[in-house]
Amino acid sequence: IKNKLLGAIKKTNSSFDFRKNSERVQNFNFLKSESLAPEVKKLSEIAIKNSGCLYLALDVLLTKEGPLLIEVNTVPGLENFEKVSGINVAKEILLTLING
Repeated sequence: IKNKLLGAIKKTNSSFDFRKNSERVQNFNFLKSESLAPEVKKLSEIAIKNSGCLYLALDVLLTKEGPLLIEVNTVPGLENFEKVSGINVAKEILLTLING
């Protein structure tokens, strides 16, 4: 939200499946922003800052060569994030707008 990274969801799946991410992922694990690898955090912060968006979600693929930004979701569905993290994203957005 704005320039604040709330955290990440690590999604894992044991096999290839053509369905959308939320239908095929077997495990969702919440990662606090402080526990993200430095290169993932840096890539995310650059994308957030340069997007001009109040809030967004990023899809990052972890590779041997480093993290790759594969999608910027400017109107993300946040149900899974809220469910796994326990963070009320709408509340965080409102607090950011109220407090500047």
